[in-house]
Amino acid sequence: MKKSKNSQLDERQQQTLSQIEHRACYLAYWGLLAVILLQLIVFDGDGKTVMGEWIIFMATAVYLTAACLKHGIWSSTLKPDLKTNVIVSVIAAIAGGLLMGLVVWFRYPSKPAGAAAAGIIIGIVLFVLCFLALSFSAGIYKKRSEKLEEEPEEKDE
Repeated sequence: MKKSKNSQLDERQQQTLSQIEHRACYLAYWGLLAVILLQLIVFDGDGKTVMGEWIIFMATAVYLTAACLKHGIWSSTLKPDLKTNVIVSVIAAIAGGLLMGLVVWFRYPSKPAGAAAAGIIIGIVLFVLCFLALSFSAGIYKKRSEKLEEEPEEKDE
């Protein structure tokens, strides 16, 4: 069976296929994150049990980020500005801090103060790292989108 170089789909079908692939990608991405968190919390994972899932999760995250930045795409709903970076970083810090606090609390139920301290420390660290990563990525995005806008459009001949 020979594979055709030309698409057998019309524009509507191609757009529908892209939407299906988009949803499937994010279903797999967030599903993988849920599985990692479930294994860490419920099954008392020590990190070694989720190593394979973590590698795939991070490879997907790096690929999506790099591909979007390369093509000058940020988000369909969020702006790459200081306010958005702070809000997203706060959300990540709260979620990560709560998760770490729960993990520590489940492992050491007699140490609630230690679980709270671990959650707060991780939350602060996550806020700083997330904010720096978003700010750096927003800078790259802005430079890349300016460069892409300056390039002349391709002529159909």
